Amino acid sequence: MSKTFTASSPIIIGKACSLSGDDSDSYRLCYVLEGAAAFHTPDGPLLLFANDAVLFCPQPAVPAPQTEPGAQICSLMIQPDVLHYTALPFLTAFPLFLQFCTHENAARTSNTYLHFVHGSASLRLQILQMEAEAGRRSSSDPCASALLALHLTELLLLFMKNYQVKTTITEYPGSALLSRIIEYITKNYPTASLREAARQLHYHPNTISAAVRNGLGKSFTEAVQQVRMRHAVALLLQKDQPVEEIARLCGYPSVGNFYRIFHKTYGKSPKEYVLSLQEDMGGLRA
Repeated sequence: MSKTFTASSPIIIGKACSLSGDDSDSYRLCYVLEGAAAFHTPDGPLLLFANDAVLFCPQPAVPAPQTEPGAQICSLMIQPDVLHYTALPFLTAFPLFLQFCTHENAARTSNTYLHFVHGSASLRLQILQMEAEAGRRSSSDPCASALLALHLTELLLLFMKNYQVKTTITEYPGSALLSRIIEYITKNYPTASLREAARQLHYHPNTISAAVRNGLGKSFTEAVQQVRMRHAVALLLQKDQPVEEIARLCGYPSVGNFYRIFHKTYGKSPKEYVLSLQEDMGGLRA
């Protein structure tokens, strides 16, 4: 039987957090493996049944669930930069999730959450894989964090594609523009630039920069680099193109510049990073 997780023993994705102190800077994802759970919120009871989940925005106090006997709940604490990084490539396909992320940066309100219900696919396998990886290494281990982030990407995609989503948030005024900016970046990441984004979207560059900074908590250049690096890793895992060609396809004519940014992002060279991922993913399949 799977280990039972509660709000006091979460899987940590990102830098280590103090579980006994203030974890208000982390998202909290709770997934019900078996049974049922209830979270008490200002809007009333939030009920989750088997295969349901809730993602809370960073906030001063995430409500502790009440569970029925035998219930199993997996709890994940996710650093904002990790969630934004893993979700960035597909945010434009899921406007509600984009709205959720931008709301978190714009204004923190108590018990802001996304509630995933009526799922058409079981996520038990993904959850148990994350549990296994979290148990194998320290949360501060870069390889463990990278693998958990990969699992998180797949998990979020399954949620968005296979679930009905409910939320307490209201429209954030900047989300429409941010959605267009992210769409521009994801479609044009090899050549994306602030000046060109401003020209195509008919806004001043300062407005574009402010929308990205307020919505994603990073600069326009950092957002472009993150998308480029995720595509680079995907191409490297295919192992059918030299690094020089991958660098060019991802928008880096200088392979030296590509190596520098890759190492800054992942803490390893492209070869070292891909080998570490392959070894760890092979260990999970064994």
